[in-house]
Amino acid sequence: MCSNDQRYNLLGEKWLPVLTLRGKNEKLGIIEMLEQAASIRQIAPSNPMDRFAVFRFLLAVCYWCADRTGIPFPANGNGIPAEWITFLEGQRDFFNLLGDGKRFYQSKNGHEQSITYLIHELPSGTNHEFTRHVCDDRSGLCPACCALGLIRLPVFTTSGGRGYSPGINGTPPLYMISWGDNLYELLRANWRISESIGHPSWDPGIQASISSEDIPLLAGLTSLPRYVWLKEPDRDENNGICCFCGIRTDKLISHCEYSPVAGVFSESWNDPHIIDISTSSKHKSLMAYNLKSPGKFTFDRRTNEQLPMNPSCNKMLLIGFCADKAENVDVWEKTITLSSSSSEEEMGYAWNISAREITKKVKAPFILQKARPHVEEQVANHMSDLLSGNGNYTWDDAANEYERFMEAAAASLAPDTTIKDARKRREIKRLRPRIPKEDK
Repeated sequence: MCSNDQRYNLLGEKWLPVLTLRGKNEKLGIIEMLEQAASIRQIAPSNPMDRFAVFRFLLAVCYWCADRTGIPFPANGNGIPAEWITFLEGQRDFFNLLGDGKRFYQSKNGHEQSITYLIHELPSGTNHEFTRHVCDDRSGLCPACCALGLIRLPVFTTSGGRGYSPGINGTPPLYMISWGDNLYELLRANWRISESIGHPSWDPGIQASISSEDIPLLAGLTSLPRYVWLKEPDRDENNGICCFCGIRTDKLISHCEYSPVAGVFSESWNDPHIIDISTSSKHKSLMAYNLKSPGKFTFDRRTNEQLPMNPSCNKMLLIGFCADKAENVDVWEKTITLSSSSSEEEMGYAWNISAREITKKVKAPFILQKARPHVEEQVANHMSDLLSGNGNYTWDDAANEYERFMEAAAASLAPDTTIKDARKRREIKRLRPRIPKEDK
């Protein structure tokens, strides 16, 4: 029989990094985090993947509490209902990370592997393209990092190796959520009414099917594409440092059972946090750019081309994660403030169309296609000013970013040795994206 301390219960253990409104960095358990939601400035792990994974997990917990208690998320107010907290206190067995019996997000059906399989940034097996290195037989994770790795599974699991398919969204897409001034506002801004809630994956014996046409909300938010079972912690004090966060712990976990779950990806799942670009014939969501693809630049993140029309909030957080099968290529986040009207967003779309038209006016468009993302990144850095219409940076300034770019492109494409070439060079140099004026 394990003691409560040995089980590492996630409701009470301090494992979730936060930044308070007073500027203090802390770690809290699930219950403390929900109780103090109005005083938490933001979820504050160092990796954008963890920031989104923690948000998504907490949102699923709130949906579960609202459904089981019958008390909806308060439309007005500054705190989580006390009845939700009372309900969670009675569900502690669902959130044990270790010990005998029920475990959070775990089931025994896998082969023993290194614990580093849970964390994208850590190498595993023979993967060598990493800036940090670990030893599979000696390196381990603390329970808090293991828990973060587990809640990443529904949203950031990649394919790799025989039978290792990705999660319910397929290759991890670009995620977008409404952003709030504190954790309570963040949860409220992203709250959606659903007729089909279903059961979360931590609810034992009620693993929801994701093969049906109508996938319940909680089943989709918490679907697990891997079988994981954490091995008991090592007790050797000499190996007590977590290879991910660096803290010393007496519960270092170095191995786990880890194997794929078949058939998790589903085209019928309507994820509330993706940018859907599906067509009548194909289910598709917007992806983050793979910066290692041939011809790409390390600054090739055309954020302004990744915004949907008519978003539900005036401040959005974009989270991009790109992987080449099991290889972690890039992860980033960007906060963008939008205007309350749609006119500026429409001008943003007009900009994208006009900028792409430039390449069609040049006989060697591939040169512009490969270099244009550099200029677009300069514009993307001012996207909040452009889309709000209230900043010092205007669409004319954005068009002027093209001046040096088009001058260099003209010099490389037209040698200026004949009158015809000189005329062509002048025409290329004058090319700029056209911005339609807002109707008065």
